[in-house]
Parts: sequence; structure tokens; C-alpha cells
Amino acid sequence: MIKITKKITNPNRLKFMKSRQFASVKLLHKIKFILLTSPLLLISAIQIAPSWADSRVNQHIQQFDQGTPQQRQQAVESLVDIGKPAISSLIQALEHQKAEVRVHAAIALSQMGEHATPALPALSRALRDEDKSVRVEAAKAFSSIGRRAMVPYLLVNLRHENPSVRYNAVHALTRLGKYSQSAVPTLINTLEKDKEAWVRLTAATALGGIGVNAVDSLPTLVRSMEEKDVSVRHNAA
Repeated sequence: MIKITKKITNPNRLKFMKSRQFASVKLLHKIKFILLTSPLLLISAIQIAPSWADSRVNQHIQQFDQGTPQQRQQAVESLVDIGKPAISSLIQALEHQKAEVRVHAAIALSQMGEHATPALPALSRALRDEDKSVRVEAAKAFSSIGRRAMVPYLLVNLRHENPSVRYNAVHALTRLGKYSQSAVPTLINTLEKDKEAWVRLTAATALGGIGVNAVDSLPTLVRSMEEKDVSVRHNAA
């Protein structure tokens, strides 16, 4: 078979064909450039992501101070969804000058569960907060974040001069149940020597919740059954 090739002699046609060829080559160069630089673009995106996340976290924390109750609740839920990247900012929020911010920071950390373990030292300090609501939410957070890991922080607060701080620490140990086994000696001491009946009452409850692992507390619990305070006697029994 003889193939006949037609020669293009029209100048306009030649110009059109050359322009198409040039456009195709230019497009290939663009594609090549994108493929070569895409790792750089990816790295840039990764570098930008943390600052973007920090911005979102800070916006939500601002709602603790400036928002309505509904907006504060939504901010808590959003921070819980963000998760670990929000923890460091929430720890800082526990030191905020406004109690409302500290309260909601503790609530958010509480709902994050064990992921918020790095916040335990800050929550331990929050158990001694001057605001009662902050202390209560910090105690709840302790109970939900970890188990054995939080016991040492709670034991420190059992020696605090403020009875409310001691109560919140004992109450958190009560909610931990058997995981508070290492706290038994300190709880026995609290049951024997604390000046406040309501703290001793909670200590008796905590020892009862630990169960057989708190067998060393039996002599103290028996003596507590002779307490003047009816509630302490009841819980010791």
C-alpha cells in the first residue's frame, strides 16, 4: 500500500499547527512542574496545619469567656473532636484569670478521657482552685482521664489545708474504686485524723469501694463505727 502524505502549504494552517504543538509542550511542562513540586506543596500544607489547628482551638476557648451557655457547650464539643492538638491550650486555659474559662477547660479535658493524661498535673493544681466549680470539674476530669496514673496527684491534695480540696481528692479516689489501691494507707490516715467529718465519711466510702485490696483498713473502719458522727459510722459499717 502506498501512503500519500499531503504537504501543508497554507501559511495560516502552518501557524495554527505550530501554535497547537507549542501549547501541548507548554502543558506538559506545567504538569511536570506540578509533579516535581507536589512534595514541597505537601510539606507546606503539613507545616501550615498546626497553626491552623491552634487558631481553631483558641477561637473555641475564647467562647468559654465570651460565648453564651450554648456556645460554650458547642466549644467544648468542638475541642473534644479536635482531641490531642487542643490539650496544651486547654492546660493553659486552666490557669485563665476567669473561672468560667477554667471550668469549661476542665469539662473539655474530662470528656477527652485518657487522651488528656498530660493534663493531670494541671488538673491537680485545679483541685486547689479558689473557685468551687473549678475544683468540682477538675475532680470529675481526674475520674474520667485515667485510673492508677492519677492517684499520686490526688494523694498530694489529701494533705491540703482546705477541706474542700481534700474532699474532692477523696471523692475522686472513691470513683476510681479498686484502682485506688495504692492510696489505702493515706485514706486510712484521713479516716483516722481528718478534722472534717464529711471528709472522713468520704474516705470510709473510698476504702469500701476498693474492697478486698483495702483489708488493712478494717481495724480503722471498725473503730470508726464508734464515731460521734452518724454518717461516718454508717459508711464505716
